[in-house]
Amino acid sequence: MHVASTLRKVFGHGKITIIDPSPNLIKLEKVGIYCRVSSPTSAQLHSLAAHASHLLQYALHHRAWVVEDIYIEVASGSSAAKRPEFMRMLSDVSSGKITQVVTKSVSWFGQNPEEILASFRAMTSLGAHIYFEEQDLNSRFPDCELYLSLYGGIAQEENRQLSENIKWGIKKRAEDGTSAIYNRPCYRYRVNEAGEFEIVPDEASVVREIFSMYLRGLSILKIKQQLEGRGVPSPTGKPAWSKHTIDTILDNKKYIGTSVIYKSYHTGHPESKRVINRGNHDMYELSNHHVPIIPANLFEQVQNERSERSNIEFDAEGKPKRKAKKIPQRRLRYLCCTKCCPKKGIRTKR
Repeated sequence: MHVASTLRKVFGHGKITIIDPSPNLIKLEKVGIYCRVSSPTSAQLHSLAAHASHLLQYALHHRAWVVEDIYIEVASGSSAAKRPEFMRMLSDVSSGKITQVVTKSVSWFGQNPEEILASFRAMTSLGAHIYFEEQDLNSRFPDCELYLSLYGGIAQEENRQLSENIKWGIKKRAEDGTSAIYNRPCYRYRVNEAGEFEIVPDEASVVREIFSMYLRGLSILKIKQQLEGRGVPSPTGKPAWSKHTIDTILDNKKYIGTSVIYKSYHTGHPESKRVINRGNHDMYELSNHHVPIIPANLFEQVQNERSERSNIEFDAEGKPKRKAKKIPQRRLRYLCCTKCCPKKGIRTKR
């Protein structure tokens, strides 16, 4: 006590500091990592895994970041609505599960500048931050949106040029007959070790019978019932046949030894929709490509019969419309009036 009293006389009373029971702590960011490639090739999948690992390590080096989820996607960037992982990330941002998004590039967010900006604004309006590593863009910076629109436009133009180059290459190979698309097999054909088409002998008779039944007057529904009744498996090996499958067989020129390219085509960047070729795009036929299953004259007879039976025709612009057919007089039996059919009114019985 004597020593303490002497110290107080010499130095005076010590300073008292009040300790705050709730000190200001660093706010933790809940991080979501988004990775995307457009196709499931081995090279792209390897790149996807490498980038996902790199971004994960990048996030773990931030003390205030906690990785909540990794969104990995193999899909085209043409539409956000067609990317389930991207939509799941948007949902997690909306629910507050994610407050910081990390991705490699602006192009991973999409190929359309308007859609990129819309997604960016949707996330930032909910309080989330976004970081694009390749461009070093951070949504915390005030000019980020301006640079994002510029990089988005550049990405769109690069994708457009890439799409045009790919289509040009496909077209050139189609013109000189070297395209691998010519060698895609169909039902009752297989590709041998030399890369050539060969008929599956025991199964080719099914194709001939489908054509024969159609020319005998059977409808596609009746042909379907006949095949299923006899237990003939469909091209996918299932017991049930679809009417579309039978119709496709009847329309396929591969059965006369001719391989056709561009029966349908992509509209191009950025929509990239596949549409049926109604004469508004070049089509290529490679005759005598392989051994036919049915003769060409039989195929033509079937096409004429299909045209006669169809109630759809196409105008000059390739748009489908219903044919205006008159019912032959021999097919009219009687008219049913409202007395015997009060609910249906007058109708034609065939």
